[in-house]
Amino acid sequence: MENIKLKSAISRIMSDLVKLDDLITASELEFLDDVYRKYGVTDQDRKMGFYMTLSEAIDIMSGQPQKFCREFYALMEEGSKADGLCSRPEALLLLSFACSCGISDKGKGRVYSFESKGIPLHRDQLIYVSREDRVDYSPLSDGELYEDINNIARLAGFELVYVPRIARHFNTYDNTEILRKVLTLVRPTLDRSEDELIRQLRAMTSYKFYTTILERRMKMSLDLTDSPCWLIKLGGSQVAGVEYSNFFLLNIDWNHMKRQLKHFMSELLVMQPEHMVAVSTVEEDANNFRYGGFIKSILDMISLGTEDRWDIVIRLRGCKVFHDGDGKEQRAAVTIRRGEEEWPLIVPDRDAAFYILVLCATAENPSGVLLHKELEHGSRTQRQYEEIYRNLSVRDESGCPDICFSETRRPIKSRIIKLIQKHDYLTEKDLYQLSASQHRLFVVLNPSNVVVCSKQDKKVIERPLKESVLYSSVTAITCTKQEELTL
Repeated sequence: MENIKLKSAISRIMSDLVKLDDLITASELEFLDDVYRKYGVTDQDRKMGFYMTLSEAIDIMSGQPQKFCREFYALMEEGSKADGLCSRPEALLLLSFACSCGISDKGKGRVYSFESKGIPLHRDQLIYVSREDRVDYSPLSDGELYEDINNIARLAGFELVYVPRIARHFNTYDNTEILRKVLTLVRPTLDRSEDELIRQLRAMTSYKFYTTILERRMKMSLDLTDSPCWLIKLGGSQVAGVEYSNFFLLNIDWNHMKRQLKHFMSELLVMQPEHMVAVSTVEEDANNFRYGGFIKSILDMISLGTEDRWDIVIRLRGCKVFHDGDGKEQRAAVTIRRGEEEWPLIVPDRDAAFYILVLCATAENPSGVLLHKELEHGSRTQRQYEEIYRNLSVRDESGCPDICFSETRRPIKSRIIKLIQKHDYLTEKDLYQLSASQHRLFVVLNPSNVVVCSKQDKKVIERPLKESVLYSSVTAITCTKQEELTL
């Protein structure tokens, strides 16, 4: 065998396989020597394999003829039993290799390797990941199918992780004070308020989990072209002295989701001895919070700070010109800023005024602005909207639309949501996207991360939203007696 990279890949895969069950026997070492002799793997090849990740090694193997991959898979299977039994981690690696190399009828997939850096995901978690943001688009939105899939995973010793269900868990748990204390306990040095994190957890979707948690914070970039997929942790590797975590991404057969997973798990159970499953009997009530499994994982991940904080910048009349991340001059009433970079978010003043109205309402009341009643009778909300519009536009008030009417309000709301959604550089969209709950509209981002730019003595002054003249003038507008009766 002449291919040096291929021989290094063989060394990486086989050495990882032997170390997976945390037990290295004399028979396994003897088996390794036999494999290395068969393929002509030298000490130099093994050294090169030490600098190669498991994902790189399996990618190299997947480019080989299927006959070669099947032969090597048979050796892996033999090696997994060299110590007398095939463990769960070894069985998972075998199946992942077969699916990645196209020699399994259990589906197609790929192995990924990432620097560990405290990634709090575990081997017994079966995680549904997707780039699709609509919850109702997922097959698991079907309650009956979810229960079937959950039973298949549970009987194989896995915790099924479907993020919308986790979000529902946080929404139905109404003891907010306990949640605040849990978050503070998990991360005493939080740079965001507990209420902001609770809102983010309650609004979490599979798409937001992937983009904001896995991709952004955990640096786990996955190819979700064939989304949705199952994500399973395989174990760890030492790569040039650095600890890596390995994961298997299995493409879901959309039309046969249940059958595919059942076959995959059945194969896994056949390959290994009986796998003990621990079932928690702890019950959650108003005074107890279940802290374990993926609930613990997502709390650990979501509480991590980011390198630079995100700010929403409100630019009042006379302050709309700024320089973006490329140094180009731009003009906008609302921008998103991270560190030294800044991007325009909303250009039309009527749309900007509506977005700022929601920001002010969220700062005044975390649940946001009431849509169902308040915007129908509308006087206070409309007057607040007009006050914001006056601070943005050089036009007179005749150009300010009446947002009491849904036919006026809905297109504005839709344009804002679509504009935020389409910008790829806005990686934590859930922080500043318009969110709705129980007829209310709000923005998750903490009000302390919203600043107002205004002119004073020909200088641009920047103040936190709650300390700005704009916020004071907007919140000072009160309801009429008739409105108070309506509310």
